[in-house]
Amino acid sequence: MSIDIDRETINIPQVAKILGISAPVAYQLARQDRLPTPVIKLGRRLVVSRRALEAVLDRRHDEGRDQVA
Repeated sequence: MSIDIDRETINIPQVAKILGISAPVAYQLARQDRLPTPVIKLGRRLVVSRRALEAVLDRRHDEGRDQVA
């Protein structure tokens, strides 16, 4: 899966949109370090690696395809 964002990191509201969850839930999961990718803390900002999130989504997509086949 390719995420249509040019930066190397993605902020939490963008992660929420990609994962299909609300921003408050995504922030809560990020603070608890329970997102499917490591959370990077930049001062007060919380971000995740775009590449890491793509890899997780690709893996889950492939696993779902294996279960259907």
